[in-house]
Amino acid sequence: AIFAAAASVGMPRAAVETEEPAKEPALHAAALQRCASLLGDVAETHCAEGRPLCALSLQLLQLRALQAALALAPAAPAVESAFSAAVAAAEASHSALAEEEAEADPEETVAVPDAIELAFQAALLLGRAGAVEELVGNTEEATTTYAKASALLYFLLVEAPHLELAPPLVVRSMDRLRLRRYAASIGARHALCCRSHAPSAPSNPPLHCTPWTS
Repeated sequence: AIFAAAASVGMPRAAVETEEPAKEPALHAAALQRCASLLGDVAETHCAEGRPLCALSLQLLQLRALQAALALAPAAPAVESAFSAAVAAAEASHSALAEEEAEADPEETVAVPDAIELAFQAALLLGRAGAVEELVGNTEEATTTYAKASALLYFLLVEAPHLELAPPLVVRSMDRLRLRRYAASIGARHALCCRSHAPSAPSNPPLHCTPWTS
């Protein structure tokens, strides 16, 4: 499975192996919640770097994912808590954006960034960051970073087209092939990093000798 790496950061294995939304509501909700968490992380980065509009766009996508999760698991406390936290984060970004707009030229219009494109670019950046960590020998960090990139690509290809977005996300055949190619490349590097820092058996196992007798 090309998205198998995503399972190591909490994505349900059944979902990433089939490349389809999980059939069990609880598993599907868990996958959406994990995707939403990663979107929130990306939004936090944009917010910290002074891009509240990008952060808000991602947070609105995050809320859509969490709304879908709540519809699948309405009584799940973890999903409810995640939704409340995401609402608070979006409100903070909106306030920061309002302050920014108050100081801007009133004649200037700024287009709202596409959250799907922001998530895609974040996946690519994570993939590159994983490659850097791998290059310097930090394979454990590379493994986690590659897995996050894989999970975001999974979200774009499998989960996002089923969300209630305006306009709906339609992944064209060319884009699907491109996403799968990126995911396969990241998955291969992730698997290699996993093998490189996994415990291995001693190359020369100790001999079982009988006690010395005179």
